[in-house]
Amino acid sequence: CWAMARLRTEFGLSPIPGKLCPVPSINIVKEDDRTADIEITCQPGDSIYYSVDGSVPSRNSIQYKKVFSIDKPARIKAVAYNKDSVTSNITELAVSTVYNGLEFSCFPEIKNNKSFDWGNKPPSYTGFIKDFDTDIFPSLRNAYGLIIKGYVKISVEGDYRFFVITSNHSRLYIDGKHVSSDIDALSGSNQIKTIHLKKGYHKISLASECLQLNNKTEIYYSINDGTREVIDTCMLLIKTPGDNTVLPPQILPVKPEFDISEPLLVSIKSIDDAQIFYTLDGSTPDKNSLQYKNPFEIKSSTEVKAICIDNDSSSTVSVIKYKAAEEIKITLKYQPSPKYKAMGEASLIDGINGSMNPSDGNWLGFEGVDFDAVIDLRENKPIHEIKTGFLHNPGSWIFFPEEIEYFVSPDGNNFEKVYSVTTDSANELNKNPERKEFSVLLNHKNARFIRIIGKSIGVCPKWHPGDGNKAWVFVDEITIK
Repeated sequence: CWAMARLRTEFGLSPIPGKLCPVPSINIVKEDDRTADIEITCQPGDSIYYSVDGSVPSRNSIQYKKVFSIDKPARIKAVAYNKDSVTSNITELAVSTVYNGLEFSCFPEIKNNKSFDWGNKPPSYTGFIKDFDTDIFPSLRNAYGLIIKGYVKISVEGDYRFFVITSNHSRLYIDGKHVSSDIDALSGSNQIKTIHLKKGYHKISLASECLQLNNKTEIYYSINDGTREVIDTCMLLIKTPGDNTVLPPQILPVKPEFDISEPLLVSIKSIDDAQIFYTLDGSTPDKNSLQYKNPFEIKSSTEVKAICIDNDSSSTVSVIKYKAAEEIKITLKYQPSPKYKAMGEASLIDGINGSMNPSDGNWLGFEGVDFDAVIDLRENKPIHEIKTGFLHNPGSWIFFPEEIEYFVSPDGNNFEKVYSVTTDSANELNKNPERKEFSVLLNHKNARFIRIIGKSIGVCPKWHPGDGNKAWVFVDEITIK
């Protein structure tokens, strides 16, 4: 009857049952976090009309001609008409914004006590990363705490076990439950608990005490005690589809320290394309604060805080405490081995001496090359003493440098030798492990630049089990008074 035909038409159906066109197909051919390219196909000879605002499509809607791009999120509806004006059922596709990645909060200057109590304090740095990368801040001079959080997409329901592979003390939480720890955490064994997860999105967070650089962290999982697989970046999200929470802005660069001789250009971005407001004095920003328009420069230590505001909804506060490197800068001619990099150059002036254990996270190890460092004091200063700590442990193929030299310079170009000493470290009689400081008194000699060279013996001596293999130079601390 005509009433039924009218009702079917209102619902986007053909008025005459049995005379429907084939339903068109809507596909995403390419996408990123913000946009998607859409292709709609149908039976040859039919015409397609579509909408992108969720309204019911008709002949008065946009006619599909070619692949088009839309901003996320969007809901696409399409209908097909044949040459006799017979319509198809309406098809639709919701295109959600994909927020791949994770949030992080960094807490510097922690004590290595495995207590994780630093997580209750305000962070000094926040932002976003793509995965569980704990090696975020190579310029931090001391160990730091890190909380990385977000959501993990579970595609298969089952009993899950998670495995944290790292040398940093770490704890992994799923939906707020402690499910795994690193191999050395707390009890000395990996604490792994089975958790049953349904399909969907689950909260995930990792707390880590980061004690050394270039330490890759990977998280694996198994389902029902099956094969272990790594958590892929596509499984990690900052927020779930349909979540209208306004995300905090990203302050860039994620770099706690910068060279005071070169102004730092700071930019702030909103993942949600919201308005950004910020402060530079450490106060909490609101809608009455400075509105971000363009990148800006900072020339001194500055605490940048920012929020996003969208339709009167505010995000949490992002923060980066930028520190101008006003004291000393160290440049290494040869980089330490990734195996023994501690916290990088910063470990050489952190005031912490290494132990007799070369793997304690306080030593920089150089394999087969010299230790060659130039220290910039930023200005000419009277120098009373220069002191450097080296390790001798032949059993681990580590030897004192065969010669240690100190140089000083007012300009970084013309250096004067002020100290030179040779060692007998390659002697077979010197097998006992030892940490030793090599120092010189300079009677307040003025200089800005100091160069320290520890010449490696090159290869292990003939009497050594590693005869002919590269020898190591280990250095832990440089003291300048």
